Amino acid sequence: MNVIVSTSEQPYTQFMAEAMNTFEDYNIKGIAIVALTDGDTLTGYWNMNLDDRAKVKAEVEFDCIDEFMKRNIDRYIDYESEDE
Repeated sequence: MNVIVSTSEQPYTQFMAEAMNTFEDYNIKGIAIVALTDGDTLTGYWNMNLDDRAKVKAEVEFDCIDEFMKRNIDRYIDYESEDE
């Protein structure tokens, strides 16, 4: 099934539609949404308790660590070489 997220042409419409279509392949038990505006951060949760939100927080933090390492991998490889 194809999900229509919005009829407007926002830059994120395709991303949201792809996410909704991907969700159909899984047994979704909760959803968290975070959106940044010019001055605010919008959050929304469906079927998530405090423990679920903490798990999501940890996953986002791990994503940040992964991205940091990718962007700085040369620095760490050079650091390892200096120790030898």
